[in-house]
Amino acid sequence: MKKYEYKRLSKELLERSKVNIDRNDLCLCGSGKKYKNWHIDSNYFFGEIGTFYDGKVGYENFGLHDTLLHEMLIIQDDIYNVNRISIEEGLKLLERLFSVLDPALEQLQINAPCKKSCSACCYQPVNLTQLEVTNIENKLSKSINENIKKT
Repeated sequence: MKKYEYKRLSKELLERSKVNIDRNDLCLCGSGKKYKNWHIDSNYFFGEIGTFYDGKVGYENFGLHDTLLHEMLIIQDDIYNVNRISIEEGLKLLERLFSVLDPALEQLQINAPCKKSCSACCYQPVNLTQLEVTNIENKLSKSINENIKKT
């Protein structure tokens, strides 16, 4: 995608369902702090993204969403500029993507009604590419090795 397409998509994101937050309301980031003491001077723009199964409204930080979209477009350009991509390079690109995806998902989880033993959405079957499977295997191996070293 070209830069002008990215700007158009970003503008649409910021205009969609923007929520006005009163200075004395709790910040929608989930910090538990008042908005005036936390993100009032930041570039955070919160928007309503829908309702969870329990009726609780979900909010999203459009700034994180915008950052994620921007990084996805950069990665897409990187991939289109090569004929083939090695597993190692693919894993690096996945890591770049997850570095911006994880904060966006963490923000979403703050407002989610998830509880212990909840299986409303986390256990949905998903298709994975071999690259994603390799990434998961690497993360699990690293985590297991770190736990072995602790004992």
